[in-house]
Formats: sequence, structure tokens, C-alpha cells
Amino acid sequence: MEHSTLQGWPFQRYLEAGGTWVVRSHFVEYLRPAFEGDTLRVATWVNDLEAPRSNRRYVFWRTGEDRPVVRAQTLWVFVDMESGRPSPVPDDLASAFTLAPDEAAVYAELGLDTSMSRSGS
Repeated sequence: MEHSTLQGWPFQRYLEAGGTWVVRSHFVEYLRPAFEGDTLRVATWVNDLEAPRSNRRYVFWRTGEDRPVVRAQTLWVFVDMESGRPSPVPDDLASAFTLAPDEAAVYAELGLDTSMSRSGS
């Protein structure tokens, strides 16, 4: 919700629009161990938006390192709050998020090892 709120879509706006995102599936890939006491950073971005579905990706890494420890993806579906059925994504919602389809470019921007990105594998 924090990212959505920063993009001008707090929960109240979803209520007014009559729709919201629900999770269809998660994929998590554990690349290397993380330990108690590690400080992890996370980045997330919208990979694509093909209404009513959208993929959001995540990468976690240790502070001070450039190799991811986890990468993940969530498939979201926009649904009508009353019926629970998939619903068209409002144009102003779709345009609120910048798409980042090139995972290797995101990794490079974050200063991470691009050999770990899906598109760089």
C-alpha cells in the first residue's frame, strides 16, 4: 500500500473506485542464505500491467553487498470489490505506475549483480 499511496492511490481512493488488487500467486526464489542480524534491503517494481493482471517483482539483498539473496514475483489481479470478479483497471490507476519490464536494468540501477536477474540468466 505504501507504494500505491506514494503514486496517489491510497486505500480510500480504491474504495471510491470500487476496486482493489488481490494476490493470484507468489513466486519466491531463495538464492543464498540470510541470517539473523543481517540487514536486508528490498526493492519492488511493477513489471507489467495487462489489465486486469499485473506482475510486481522484488529483490532483497544484504546492505553493502551487490548479490541478491531473494528475488520474488507476485501476480496481482484487479477485482470489483462487490462481486470479487476481475475488473478493468481504471486508466488513471494504470498510468500512476511506471513499468520496469527489464529486470537487468533495474538490477543495474540498484548496483546489483545483473547476472542474477532473470533476463540476464
